[in-house]
Amino acid sequence: MTQIDEDFSFLFSRLTWPSVLVRERACSAIADLLAESKLTKAVQEHLIDWMRAQTLESKMAIGLLVFLRAKMQYDRFEIPSVEELLSANPRPSILSLMLMNELAPNDVPNLVWSSLNSGEIPSNYEIDPLFIKRSQAFLPRIYMYLAEDIEAKTLFPFIKHWAYESHNILERIGKKPSEDPLFFWGDERSDHYVTIDLELSEVYRSAFLRALSRAIMVGVISMTDAKFFASKTCPIDLGLWRLKPNLRPIWWPKMNKPEADNIPNQIWKQVEALWEEQKIKKDKWIVAEAEGRVYETTTVYDLEVCGLFQTCRGPLTPSLDDIVDWYKGVDKVQHDAFSIIFEGAVQRVAPDFLTETFRDWSVLPAACRSFPYTIPSWQFWRMYRGIWLPAPFLGYNPLSFRCSDTALIIDDGKEIIGKWMDWTDGLREKQTANLSLATGQYLILRRQIVEAFVQEHNLTFCWVCRLIHYHRENNYELYKKFVDYRQFGACPQIR
Repeated sequence: MTQIDEDFSFLFSRLTWPSVLVRERACSAIADLLAESKLTKAVQEHLIDWMRAQTLESKMAIGLLVFLRAKMQYDRFEIPSVEELLSANPRPSILSLMLMNELAPNDVPNLVWSSLNSGEIPSNYEIDPLFIKRSQAFLPRIYMYLAEDIEAKTLFPFIKHWAYESHNILERIGKKPSEDPLFFWGDERSDHYVTIDLELSEVYRSAFLRALSRAIMVGVISMTDAKFFASKTCPIDLGLWRLKPNLRPIWWPKMNKPEADNIPNQIWKQVEALWEEQKIKKDKWIVAEAEGRVYETTTVYDLEVCGLFQTCRGPLTPSLDDIVDWYKGVDKVQHDAFSIIFEGAVQRVAPDFLTETFRDWSVLPAACRSFPYTIPSWQFWRMYRGIWLPAPFLGYNPLSFRCSDTALIIDDGKEIIGKWMDWTDGLREKQTANLSLATGQYLILRRQIVEAFVQEHNLTFCWVCRLIHYHRENNYELYKKFVDYRQFGACPQIR
């Protein structure tokens, strides 16, 4: 074996490393090598050989993600022919079909569904009693929720087919299920991995895909629904993959020389100064929503900024914690990004649809949490803090969104009205006990859009903020949460 073969083997082994961050970096690094003209042929041959050697559907799909990454990043890169990709696909699935269609739209032949599953379940087959526990331990629990949803709506025994496919895969690859790898995750009261993919994770994920092909074959779910379910098995959203994390913005509160006994007050002073500066400077953009780590010492501090449109109709002031809890739960943005690419149009709604009353305040969110259809485990921090879009009543026309290298861009057909970004400069592979992730994200809106809405509806734009303190006395304990709330700019008088 030559040195370059050894280097390739080392790099390619990282495509199935337990760490999802390592997997993503390996995938991107190989894609970069594919674009190097002197290395393209050698890397491509090695990748094709690697794909042919895979015994699991979900692992094989990772090879296609490398080609998609290269196509996404380099316009000059030419993908292999469809025939070559098909020949390198020993374990096709509905997920690989979706990825192939992104690589070569309209050129991919239909799959033969009967070849993608184990067929009818034998009458004497019984589900392994530990399957339910293991499948939820090695995969996100949403897989079981989806399986239960399929069963409830179709009466098709999806979970039994999923368990049967898992049993057959384990026999084929000569593995016995064990819970020992779960100890690799670590202790929840100390450092532990937020998300990792182990061999059994891939077995259960691949079995899920095979059970989906059986459901398609017998006609209990449509191809559209099957693609929705299969999108959950893709480890990265192809739209969000384009968006690079930033450093935390310069306006985010920071502690240069903190006074240990006065940190919360220092943070609140900076938040107030930011609010006042935003009013005075009249920049093109205003902060509509933000959340992230501020500072950590023996106590860890997270800040949440909730942008609201508010009006007061009486003397009763609401509890700010009720408002923040409601705001964080507002996920009323309906979009048509029904694929493995987070981009599309937002369904427009009237402001009344999202108006909520708290005592004598009526409030509207300036931003709403949104979710891709994938479960992008390779970018798990984005699911933790959430992805935020402008409220769907803003702008002059229905909103659309797309990912660029620097931001999630939202426009209304006339102009860009919002940008969403995140930062990861404190991100670690492991999470300490029940602490939040040391990351952050924010949405900015075009001032003109906000001010026009305020004037049209006789409202006030304001912030309601929550500062969370995490503290514990001993390393073997979980952190206790303490919260403090402030509002900036709300109108206390009846209008």
